[in-house]
Amino acid sequence: MKRLFFILCNIFLSVGIFFGAPLYKSEILTITDLSVRENNYRAWLEGDSLCSNYNGEMIRKKVNRVSEDLPELSTGYPMIDMLYALAIAEVQQDINESGFFTAGAEWNQAWTRDMSYAIWLSLAASFNKVSVDSLKTRIFNGKILQDTGTGGSYPCSSDRVIWLLAAYETALLAKDMNFYKEVYEVGKNTLLQDLEIIYDNKRKLYRGEESFLDWREQTYPRWMKPADIAESFSSGTNIIHYAAWKTLAKMAETLGKNEEAVKWNDYAAQVKDGLEKELWSDERGYYAAYLIDGIYPEKYEGYDNLGNALSILFGLCDGEKAISMLNYYKAGDYGFSVVTPQLNRIQPYHNDAVWPFVQGYRALAAAKVKDLETFSHEFFTVIRSAALFGTFKENLVASTGGKKTLKNSDRQLWSIAAYIGMVYRGLVGINFTEAGIKLAPVVPQSFKAIVRLNRFVYNDSILNFEIQGNGADVKAIYLDGKKMPLDYIIPATLQGTHNVTVVLSADTKVEKQAAKYSAKEEIKVVETAGFNDEGNLKWNGKEDSTYAVFCNGEKLGETKGLTFEIQPSDSLCSEYWIGEIKNGLPILKGAPVWYEPASAVIFAEAEKADFIGGEFSDKLRPKTAKPISAEPGERFSRLSFNGKGFVDGWGAKLEDSIEFTVKKMKAGDYVLDVRYQNPGPINTGEKCALRELEVNGEKIRIVYFPHSGNPREWELTAGILVKLKSGTNSIKLYNSERTKSQKDVYVPINIDLLRLRKVR
Repeated sequence: MKRLFFILCNIFLSVGIFFGAPLYKSEILTITDLSVRENNYRAWLEGDSLCSNYNGEMIRKKVNRVSEDLPELSTGYPMIDMLYALAIAEVQQDINESGFFTAGAEWNQAWTRDMSYAIWLSLAASFNKVSVDSLKTRIFNGKILQDTGTGGSYPCSSDRVIWLLAAYETALLAKDMNFYKEVYEVGKNTLLQDLEIIYDNKRKLYRGEESFLDWREQTYPRWMKPADIAESFSSGTNIIHYAAWKTLAKMAETLGKNEEAVKWNDYAAQVKDGLEKELWSDERGYYAAYLIDGIYPEKYEGYDNLGNALSILFGLCDGEKAISMLNYYKAGDYGFSVVTPQLNRIQPYHNDAVWPFVQGYRALAAAKVKDLETFSHEFFTVIRSAALFGTFKENLVASTGGKKTLKNSDRQLWSIAAYIGMVYRGLVGINFTEAGIKLAPVVPQSFKAIVRLNRFVYNDSILNFEIQGNGADVKAIYLDGKKMPLDYIIPATLQGTHNVTVVLSADTKVEKQAAKYSAKEEIKVVETAGFNDEGNLKWNGKEDSTYAVFCNGEKLGETKGLTFEIQPSDSLCSEYWIGEIKNGLPILKGAPVWYEPASAVIFAEAEKADFIGGEFSDKLRPKTAKPISAEPGERFSRLSFNGKGFVDGWGAKLEDSIEFTVKKMKAGDYVLDVRYQNPGPINTGEKCALRELEVNGEKIRIVYFPHSGNPREWELTAGILVKLKSGTNSIKLYNSERTKSQKDVYVPINIDLLRLRKVR
């Protein structure tokens, strides 16, 4: 019986019952009822098997019909239906013996963001118990665990609140008020901690790297070290914080906590305000990828595909504004890349890459604003990659469509969930609310057959959906043959088996302007710059390229050469950077170059400070390195401490502190940074250290000490602007209850010195 379904579909097709125009066609790709063809490559169906000859590799994969305890899709187009059956089968393969989701064939667990994005897309509905159990594994001490990430995870990576959005919808479908309450408390505890650790009151934004884009050099210029990324503000991470506060407010209202609901809505409004003021680009009409914070902040107006899609799904953008945002860049042949433009000389993974799960979010954002063309492009290119690869891969190369990236996995959970989500939330239009299901189907105009989704379990009911017609405008809704209002919501309290029919109008039309640039565009970053013998700026690049030169955040001018004459202050430090101008694309800030007159730089050695915890050491790593004593403007030796020694193993206990006393100071604004060691890998781990900063008895903020990479190397924290008085100043770093790691420990680090640079 399981084979018969697909066999019959093939027989019907062979006699022309479903035969017609291709479902999707582009310059290189044709998708029909039974096949996917791309140049000389082809995927096709034979009985109950999916076959492919992609890249000369023959694949034949048997796909069984979906079991009777799960929803079954029938669109009249066997390729679409078989890939849905494959997706369901691959989800089941991604559940381990403990009953938890794994991230894919290459991974033995699923992390917070993987499972959360996947669960929100579709898994909360059909795999509810596994979703509940899996989400619970990402709770520690009543808060959401942040995944490992750049510089030792939290707070460098700070997108963990996506868990709340997934857990909320899972709780709506779990019929378990205790879990609902647990989700509320965990979300509340986490968001309140983020307010203390990563929220910036001035900008009304949360610090941390771009959500899911946690492989540093893939999306950030090479010069940005983990400390710089930790200080930055990304649009995607802030958009999910906005949505998390709004979700928490809805839950508070349901739980009768009305005063808390008002407070959470206020926090959401603040983030929205910060996004509009700091990250929205009026010129480009979308949220810039991130703001590089520092003494002189710079907004990078690159395109974060996931972040902008989420802004539409979570109600920050709608209408023409949203449609324009989706179509500012022309999508590639194989789907829209996760970042745009691409960075020069970076191998595909996030850079020059399409991720099916992001395609899922982009498609659903397009569905929400009835952009059928964008929805169809993402839907059918996901079909293309799944059919040709014979599995739902983690990612693919945006420029070639190939599957050879730096890391790629079969049956990747969130890629699978994206396809199922395009079916549930897209074709069938299922949207969950506290009151019930609101229907808003989007069916490509090439569809001529009826879309059916049967056996969809919703609370105490079983729903059989039938979507007639195509387009995105609902013409009529019927429940068991009875016509319902167009704004009908299927009640959450409905019981028994019911038939739901939605009739669509084919008249959907969306006005949109042509894309201004291609998502394939590439930019270069000026990574190396300095001063020549005349004291002017110099950098590497091409003589015939045009460069913009900035000083202290202000544009000085443009040049076609590789040098620029400057006139810096003799009493203040100045920051310069150079960016290449190319075809109107965003300029990505180059490596900052500091001009530092001797009178404007002060070093305070740790061994001369008053410290509690740790111990003085003069042991070198490696032994062949020699200590140096830095003068202002002189480069540090990365393999050596400065001066006579350093404070080793400091900060492992609550009472640990170190206080620098700096005398004979001139009043003004100074950039403060600390030279330290926190051995650990740049791109992973969970031991970013935190310390409180106090200046002259006034608490300033928390300082981040991310992993410094090579255990023998020293690193500098990101610069923090502080105001110092004339004469003697006290600068103190210390532990508090707020500076524990997310695993509830104090991370010890080594401290070499404190540096102060006068800027105003």
